[in-house]
Order: sequence, then structure tokens, then C-alpha cells
Amino acid sequence: MTQATSNSQIQTYLAQLAPFDGLSQPALEALIEGAELLRYRVGQPILERAKMPGQVVVVYQGQVRLLGFDERSQRPNSLGLA
Repeated sequence: MTQATSNSQIQTYLAQLAPFDGLSQPALEALIEGAELLRYRVGQPILERAKMPGQVVVVYQGQVRLLGFDERSQRPNSLGLA
């Protein structure tokens, strides 16, 4: 991300994305005020297994690899890209 992303760009994006598309304009604006933009490095975990996240993660730009954990082999398995 080379340029700054404005709150209006984020609001427009979320307004088209379920389940945020069902929010009223004031509720969406309040959500944006509490939002924090984060940038992750390649390979950096966004969420970790067995830890309940304290936030909702929405990927605005780029893609993520979804991993599942195979209890039999005790290894992560790639489930796909999103």
C-alpha cells in the first residue's frame, strides 16, 4: 500500500461487503472511527490457532492463505487463498 487510504474509501468498501452492508450510515461511520489499518508482512500470521481474536479482520488489499490444522499429523494444511 503506497498511498494513504482515507476513511471514505474504507467506508465505501465496507458498505458493499456483507455483513457490513446491512449497517445504517451512522453505525458504519462509528465502526470506521474505531477501525485500525494494519499492514502485514508476507508469512506473518494474522490470527493464531487456539487464540480467540479480540477484533474482526477484513482484508482490504492483497490476499491471505487460509490454514487448517490437521490433528493427526500435527501440521498446518493449506486450505486455499482468499
